[in-house]
Amino acid sequence: MLDKLRAKKKDGRFQRISGETLGNMLEKKMQGAITITTITGCAKTLRANIKKRLLKEWGYICDDHDVLVRDEQGYHLNDDKITVEDGQDEE
Repeated sequence: MLDKLRAKKKDGRFQRISGETLGNMLEKKMQGAITITTITGCAKTLRANIKKRLLKEWGYICDDHDVLVRDEQGYHLNDDKITVEDGQDEE
């Protein structure tokens, strides 16, 4: 999910992807059915894990939507707070 969301648009902002589109993209890679409920659960787990790791590793406190946001345009990384340094997949 994060691999799909870390791509940026031409305007330099992270791309927005609907839950349905994310599910379809991941189905192809995972070779199985991915529902909106799966995407929602994954986003919730990612947010919780990111918050715990940032606190544990660096003492940073963040809110649920400081990293991963969902709005009317879909899921996306928070343009105002996130920088992706590697941005490359080894595939």
